[in-house]
Amino acid sequence: QTIQPEISKSSLEVTFDLPLQTEGLQQFRIEVPALTDEWTTANNVQRFSIDVKDAKQQILSIAFEVHPDVKLVRSLLLTDENTQLTSRTWLRGDQFIEGTFSFDHDTVDLAIIHGYPRSGLSGPLQQQMKALAANVPLIVEATPLFSPQQFEQQISPLPLSVTGQWEPVSVSLNPEVDVTAHPIMELPTVTYDRIPTISAPIENLDNAPGATKLFSSSYQGNDTQKPVLTVQELGNKRQSFFSGFGWFRLDQDDNEQVREFAQQLWLNVISWTATDPDNQLLNVQPAQTSFGGSDPVI
Repeated sequence: QTIQPEISKSSLEVTFDLPLQTEGLQQFRIEVPALTDEWTTANNVQRFSIDVKDAKQQILSIAFEVHPDVKLVRSLLLTDENTQLTSRTWLRGDQFIEGTFSFDHDTVDLAIIHGYPRSGLSGPLQQQMKALAANVPLIVEATPLFSPQQFEQQISPLPLSVTGQWEPVSVSLNPEVDVTAHPIMELPTVTYDRIPTISAPIENLDNAPGATKLFSSSYQGNDTQKPVLTVQELGNKRQSFFSGFGWFRLDQDDNEQVREFAQQLWLNVISWTATDPDNQLLNVQPAQTSFGGSDPVI
């Protein structure tokens, strides 16, 4: 572009569009040709780089038990144009309904694991799951036959401690933190005592150190203080754990507010868990290296 600034202005902002079609680190250089009477050309060249990423989130949904909650979550993800969903539903050993289980964890932005069996997984599949959990943000959801002990022993620690039998009962939801205390809690307004019950254990579990309890449960009108939704951030990786199941009941409720609440809760958990904490850092720099006494600092 040829730029003709006004004499009265000391600076001019120019916008360029860059057609970025290839993923990865792209390096660029901007150069302003030197004028014959220019005092210095030291600031005529500027180099910069852009890290180009695929706009779509690559999400892997692994179901170790057929349950209506799995359909709820996958249906939500399939309606999102910015999500590429890959589903695997376990049969036995290392067999899945949709095909083989073979993934490079570098290509997965988030893994959602529904349930985990007490036995039956092949050794190679356990190793693949362990590698996935070590490198990819996780959402783990309990199912009726979920075995937390086997999951922690074979795959990864959970953001809570389990000290005995895992026996789900019918409970109600209690929010544990304020709406402004965590991004996941930015949810539609709902009357909690009108929400259908879910199933979650109320004994032999508690938060792990460093984990945040977002929802707890009430059993027969008494607050149990036991977690239903727990989140944890370790380094640059996040994990969320639903110790309760039966969210599909909320999605099938006659009350539109309850349906919106259930859907937004899952979408918020997915969005928060998949986000790299480093991506939330804000870099601030001055528009120029020095300013005059009367210049506005920008």
